[in-house]
Amino acid sequence: MARDRLWRIDFTRAFRTYKELQYPNDPVRCDRQLFEKLKALDANELAEKTKPHLTKDEMKAVMTPRDAIVQHFRMLYDAAITAHRWMQLGGQMKMHRTVLWMTMYVASVVAVIGLAHTKNKIVDIPIVAERPEDVSTIEAIVKADYESISGGVGVPRQWARDLSLHVPGARSFSPYKDSESDALLIWSPTMQEYANGVDAHYVKNGFVEHELSHKIYRFGNVATVFSSYEGKMTSTGEIYSRGVNIYQLCFDGTRWWIVSVSWDDESPINTIPPELLPKT
Repeated sequence: MARDRLWRIDFTRAFRTYKELQYPNDPVRCDRQLFEKLKALDANELAEKTKPHLTKDEMKAVMTPRDAIVQHFRMLYDAAITAHRWMQLGGQMKMHRTVLWMTMYVASVVAVIGLAHTKNKIVDIPIVAERPEDVSTIEAIVKADYESISGGVGVPRQWARDLSLHVPGARSFSPYKDSESDALLIWSPTMQEYANGVDAHYVKNGFVEHELSHKIYRFGNVATVFSSYEGKMTSTGEIYSRGVNIYQLCFDGTRWWIVSVSWDDESPINTIPPELLPKT
């Protein structure tokens, strides 16, 4: 209240039925306690306490922007963690300071832009130290990657373990056909985006992927691995997918890293070559 004026605050504006944030990329900081309370906000509890006052659409208009805000700050957090891991890796590899700062900038921009395109639930992936046995050899790191994404029905995936295998900012690449235009497109998710996209499906139905055979091509501290795979849904026992993963790896003097993984599924016109099939 000013000295000679009374200001009226209309709280009903907070319950408009808009479901999109007007300026989704503007927030850059959030009090930690407020953020924790936003995450803990429960739709059922909100409905119970506001039942006489808010309509169903108004309650959705509270929860949907809340989800977007929480997702936004989680992605900013992930970007900061990625940048931090690049700093650590940069110390090991003696990367130039300019490269590190450019990486931090790009990671932050990608996180903000990604907000507009991510529709799946964000999977919480803590940062953990790698298991020495996972990264000691080429064969070991490929095996660990398969194990991390595999599990029965209701079994959580080992996303933290999988993240520890990859260089910060690593991406996967997989071609697919657009259902409307029939054009060949490339899906290129980050580790976080991949987990967000498949976690619920894998846990609900059970998904186990294992290697059939592999060939390794190494030159010094870099290597390419052609690894044929077969994936099954444990809920049905049926084969879900077969194809070839192509791993790009690098060695930093102490451990191996996955730089990227590209894959394509087997089809009638694109079968797994004989040299990548198990020997009978």
